Amino acid sequence: DTGIGTANASDSGGTQVNFNVTFVDVQGIAVTPNINGTTVEGIIPVVDFVDSPNPTGFKVYLFNTSGVRVSGNFTWQCRGT
Repeated sequence: DTGIGTANASDSGGTQVNFNVTFVDVQGIAVTPNINGTTVEGIIPVVDFVDSPNPTGFKVYLFNTSGVRVSGNFTWQCRGT
């Protein structure tokens, strides 16, 4: 599954991302900060995912290199069954 989103620094507990397909189990999630399809240097994505049967999504946080949470666009990819 793949998608795009916008992380909002003011989202309490992270920005929710819902899967577009049904998963029984997730093996991996990758998030890449970007602007207009170009990877953004200096922005660090953090994925908050609870590994449970039949997951429905995950949360995303973006931080700058000073450790401050920031807002921004991202793409994501998820592998699973």
